[in-house]
Amino acid sequence: MQVEKIIWVRAGEITEKILGDCAALFCAYYGKWGPEASKDKAGKPVMQQASKLKSQYLAAPDSWSALAYLDDVLIGYAFFQRLLIEKKGYVTWVTQFVVHKEHQNRGLGTRILRSIWSQSQQYAWGLVTANPAAVRALEKATLRRCNLAHINADWQLLRAAAAPNLGYIRTASVELRDGTSSLNTHFALDHSDSDASLKTLSEKAYKWQLGDLRATEEWAAFTFDHQPYSDDAVSLVEEWVADCDRTVADAYESMTLDTSHKWQAYTPSEIDFLIRSIQPREDAKILDLGCGAGRHSIELARRGYICYGVDASTKLILNAKANVSSEDLSDKAGFVAADAREWRSAVRFDHAICLYDVIGSFAADAENAKLLATAFFHLKPGGKFLASVMNGELTDYLATNRANRSDLANKLLDLPPSNIMQTTGAIFDPSFFVWHEEVGVAYRREQFESEKVAPCELVVRDRRYSAESVRRLFAQIGFEILDVQYAKLGAWGQKASFNDKGAKEILILCQKPLHP
Repeated sequence: MQVEKIIWVRAGEITEKILGDCAALFCAYYGKWGPEASKDKAGKPVMQQASKLKSQYLAAPDSWSALAYLDDVLIGYAFFQRLLIEKKGYVTWVTQFVVHKEHQNRGLGTRILRSIWSQSQQYAWGLVTANPAAVRALEKATLRRCNLAHINADWQLLRAAAAPNLGYIRTASVELRDGTSSLNTHFALDHSDSDASLKTLSEKAYKWQLGDLRATEEWAAFTFDHQPYSDDAVSLVEEWVADCDRTVADAYESMTLDTSHKWQAYTPSEIDFLIRSIQPREDAKILDLGCGAGRHSIELARRGYICYGVDASTKLILNAKANVSSEDLSDKAGFVAADAREWRSAVRFDHAICLYDVIGSFAADAENAKLLATAFFHLKPGGKFLASVMNGELTDYLATNRANRSDLANKLLDLPPSNIMQTTGAIFDPSFFVWHEEVGVAYRREQFESEKVAPCELVVRDRRYSAESVRRLFAQIGFEILDVQYAKLGAWGQKASFNDKGAKEILILCQKPLHP
């Protein structure tokens, strides 16, 4: 199965290999020189030297790349810089933007730009381009329309911020042409593709607002935080959420969870509870689904058990392997990078675990059920399975922002963003989630930023279960339910009620029947 993913790389960490791949994609798909170019260029593809990419497009101190891959093949990218304008906020300025021809008009460009969209202290987002499709991708990503009056009013401020590090802005015309957002960048690009793109947009009843484009001109296309959401924002939210389901995983993979994180501190006591619950033999083999960097598997290996962890993140699996190697535990713990919903092995295990809300990380019950099916398939008859899910009953008890199918999009647009996953971890704070009670899904607008993740804002959604609904889910797979209890972080096994504010998880202990 081909996997599309986005990674973020700071300008200072971009390798020669990445630059070479970007230059090759640019040369193949950016466009060709127009008739106003010199005779030796006219009609030929616009070329880009990899050696000049950094100096021309990634020179600002806070410069990044967002790179879209299909498996290991680069299929699109955006170079961008974040500029802080005093008393205004940040401008995210896309300095170069290319999508492989086979993936154009399929939403990839919008997804790339969504992956760099943040509202934290944000003032504007935009780019200078001769491509109407790029303008439309910007509008979809930011849920706002490019407005000629807003762009003209703030252009000089934007230009002054970008010009020191963007040569094509320094040498372009200072003023925008009257009645348009066009400026002369002296870039003699062939506009036939742009004309065709405008015609296609017109046929879809889309009203173009930036004016016409003359030879050697490009549009200054920007949206602003103070603008209202566009008329089509509500219809775009579902698309945004679907995009985020993929991009969130990419963001989490790039985050570093070090040994000082509070989740890590509770690992020994959680394993104590696990051992009391499943009472494994000394030589038991234990399967860890959604193992992450392997903290539970490694703790079990320290205690002599044989463990095998499965996680979709290649990076986290590499971290897990490095950790067991550093502790000389490689004979006790093994790991594989695979989608736990689909993974199958000939090995059968005595017991299995799936902890910390891996079940529920998919909004659809059918996808979460696949995780349970993997555990059931690999367990020996009588094998026990300990899992955790987020407490939907507590979520329902706390919720102040409730939505149904018809008003979910509007409620999401009104929801304030937060960075609680990287700070407090307080994902039950009712100020920052919308509860779709009908399907048991909580939605948050989560901000991400780290050394490995460019500032961005993503919709995070997770399935949260009641004790009764989680019993049904496990029973449908064939498990015999042994115990279901509400659990507090760091205090598994201590009695708690459904509405205890510390009881954010529900623990399920079950087993595979001895006889079919």
